[in-house]
Amino acid sequence: MGAQLPLATRAYTWHAVQVKDVEPNGASRLSDAARRWFDDRDRIDRYCESKPETYAGRWTEGGTSLVLAFTDDVETHLDEIRDLLNEPDQVRVVQVRYSYRDLMALRDRVLSILGTTDGLVTWGPDVKGNCVLVRAVPDHLDEVRRTLMATNPDDVRVEVGERPIKRT
Repeated sequence: MGAQLPLATRAYTWHAVQVKDVEPNGASRLSDAARRWFDDRDRIDRYCESKPETYAGRWTEGGTSLVLAFTDDVETHLDEIRDLLNEPDQVRVVQVRYSYRDLMALRDRVLSILGTTDGLVTWGPDVKGNCVLVRAVPDHLDEVRRTLMATNPDDVRVEVGERPIKRT
């Protein structure tokens, strides 16, 4: 079986062209509110990238509220981030056990713990759950769960997944 791709998650910024950077001929400029929103996201990206030892991920709640996770000192992170933002009330900070770096390191160890990719569908960080999510086909679910729970009961979650469609 070929190598499996890990679950994708946004933890570090990849620098692609964003809507705010493109204004085709004749297009109206972004509203001030939209520009502030993009500016806030850029500032949050830079702040989180500067804290790789403690930054654990982000997700959106309620469509507009951004939750940032760190492994330490929630109040300090919240104060520092809010000082950078145009819309500081749209951000909440929570404390979790593992940094994104820790989750990626565990993701990279999954294969050595299991010794095989047999039965695996995907594996990678679940930042909201603050664990590594491993999906296995039903026939291998119990074996994968038993093996991973023996060594990592608090930082791995094993769920049933479906085998990806093979390309011929």
